Amino acid sequence: MSEQQHSTEAAQAYESLRQTLVEVAADPWAPGADERLSSAAYAANAVMYPKSSNGS
Repeated sequence: MSEQQHSTEAAQAYESLRQTLVEVAADPWAPGADERLSSAAYAANAVMYPKSSNGS
């Protein structure tokens, strides 16, 4: 993966995480809020640290 592609994917993952944080902060007791937040954080981490997220 090129540096540019990784940078773009990382930016998209973190924007998704940021948007999820805003939504969950607005309604933290909404059904599934904790799962959505966890999934967004995991996805952002997997993009930023691909080697650490695959179990190796």
